[in-house]
Amino acid sequence: MPGLTRNSKDFHKLATHLCNSSKKSYRVISVDYRGRGKSQWDDNKANYNILREAQDVLGILNWLQIAKADFIGTSRGGLILHIIATIKLDIISSIIFNDIGPELELQGLLDIKKYLSKSTRPRSWADAASIQKEIHRLNFPAFGDDDWMDIAKDIYIEKDNKIVADFDPTIANSISDINQDTEVPALWDQFKLLSNIPILTIRGANSSLLSNRIVEKMSDMHPQHSSITMPGQGHPPNLMGDGIEYSITDFLNSPKSPE
Repeated sequence: MPGLTRNSKDFHKLATHLCNSSKKSYRVISVDYRGRGKSQWDDNKANYNILREAQDVLGILNWLQIAKADFIGTSRGGLILHIIATIKLDIISSIIFNDIGPELELQGLLDIKKYLSKSTRPRSWADAASIQKEIHRLNFPAFGDDDWMDIAKDIYIEKDNKIVADFDPTIANSISDINQDTEVPALWDQFKLLSNIPILTIRGANSSLLSNRIVEKMSDMHPQHSSITMPGQGHPPNLMGDGIEYSITDFLNSPKSPE
């Protein structure tokens, strides 16, 4: 489950790894929320909210006849999982939060607002990679040129001979009113519902959205919570490379507590 303006392409490499795991081969469903990737844009822009998107995810799982699943939620995907916990907790077997938790640091939201407000249109794929590098390079010193091209290919799509962002631009409006005085609501009550569900939180060492303070509070509150920090990366870290894919596999393969 991807972030605010991201799509299922973010998980392609990880999904391939999980489907070909030597320990256990997983069936992987990667979601494009409405208005992103291959999903249609919604004429009713008010439907771009985490409750509607949580209902959409549950609708997909119902249609696929999946009664229980392990979930990986990046950024907004993790927020949606908190909502799913309030609607259908028993569908969740385990959770991997990728640089997200029940509380968000305001500076991280301001950073997201800032780079989404930059509407530079790439002239080529090389230019698209260069734009992403310029925006995020300080938080991702571990990335090389191939990484920036991968990010560009995930974020943009070629349409009518132009390279454009692969989401409805009105989605960014959901954070357009955030400022230094905004009080960011927290989801700690929803997080408490997950107390019997194993959770792995992955944090980018340079993330401004998910702080060490929040991760430590999650561990203090949750008896089955563990965390990994990815050096040289910000929000959100890649889920392939530096061995993180094997940590994810080990977590998914670990025994679950009896229900």
